[in-house]
Amino acid sequence: MALVLGLVIGAFLSSVLRSIDVFDPPRRGKAAHDVPHAEQVLFAADRGFPSVRTVLRSRADVTQFAGRFFDEDTADDITETLSVRDFTAEALIAFAWGAGCAPGDGAKLTTTGNTDYSVRLTGADNPPEECAAPWEILAVFALPKAEVPPETRLGGMRPDPPGPATRAHFAAVPDQPARGMEVSQPDQLAAFLAGFEPVAADRVRSAVRSRATADRAFAFVLLGCHNDGAYLVLSPERMEPVLTATEPVVCVKPDHYVAVFTVPAESVPAGATIG
Repeated sequence: MALVLGLVIGAFLSSVLRSIDVFDPPRRGKAAHDVPHAEQVLFAADRGFPSVRTVLRSRADVTQFAGRFFDEDTADDITETLSVRDFTAEALIAFAWGAGCAPGDGAKLTTTGNTDYSVRLTGADNPPEECAAPWEILAVFALPKAEVPPETRLGGMRPDPPGPATRAHFAAVPDQPARGMEVSQPDQLAAFLAGFEPVAADRVRSAVRSRATADRAFAFVLLGCHNDGAYLVLSPERMEPVLTATEPVVCVKPDHYVAVFTVPAESVPAGATIG
């Protein structure tokens, strides 16, 4: 009986430790050293942060990144602090991870070389043995753009997208009224596609059906002018698509586009207006 109990407890502890590891900023086996000229531009310790590691290269990236944080004050602080950075000269590296009972007092960007970066918490040498809830850490660093090329890795892995929403499909379509709605369910998708040409409708269906099981799908018809893409901004109040363009152009007659985004179910703000 004692042996069985010990095995059960051991399995439980192993499961807990594995769940904690998910939130640790991943590190390579190779020894890492601090990046002394990396500027820490934002640090926060709180509860309820998501786990993410990403690179922010524009104000649009900052807006999407803020959408990962449901707490309005945190999202506003991220937007206000990071949007003023000079993205013509620098890129931002952002980490959010779980730190157990140690909130720390800051963080340092580290590297193992070859533009592979990670992070370490400072001021957490003697954490309390117990706490009411684990702490999550948010740390953002600025580096010169040249030191954050497209092949940059974070903990040996590709960076996450800036925001939780992934663009699954974007294309120009013949005239359609502007609209937006969730299309996760077959009846929702059918309602959205009413009036679409067959080929365009099939492409939207394929994008929706190809999503991960735990993701929800949202589709929009957008009016723009010579646009080349779109991203989805999340906030507690709204899920808003934003068109992008290489250069601003004035149109006599607007272009029409369809955009489909997938979002992990846990990242969809409850009650938010779509569109």
